[in-house]
Amino acid sequence: MPKPTSNSVLVTDLPPNRVNVAASMNRVRSVYGIKRSRQLWDMARLALRPGRIHPTEYMTLGLSNPSLDWSEKLTFRGRRAVEDLTSSLFAGDLSSAGWLLKDKLLTNKLLGALGAANPDNSAGGIPVPPL
Repeated sequence: MPKPTSNSVLVTDLPPNRVNVAASMNRVRSVYGIKRSRQLWDMARLALRPGRIHPTEYMTLGLSNPSLDWSEKLTFRGRRAVEDLTSSLFAGDLSSAGWLLKDKLLTNKLLGALGAANPDNSAGGIPVPPL
């Protein structure tokens, strides 16, 4: 995995996702019995929604699983949607995002207020000095 450069806070250049969508669709059909046309329909609908899910993300995130209802699938965000949100928040300069990485509670509240789906925090902790 790429490492952040000395002047960046986050890794923004991820390795390419090498998912064979056609083979994955065949596997979904054999495991779940979902027709390819239905999978393509779901992929197209999710790609055009605010989450902008790419077909490879559809497969890697497990969105073909029939146990997920449509409202749950809509809570996922694809890489393009996350990049758009990040660039709108930081105008392309991620070096100012360090405080977001340090404060998970604040980050989740901020992103939740902006409409992004994020997990609830059921516990918190503080750093404890070594004994």
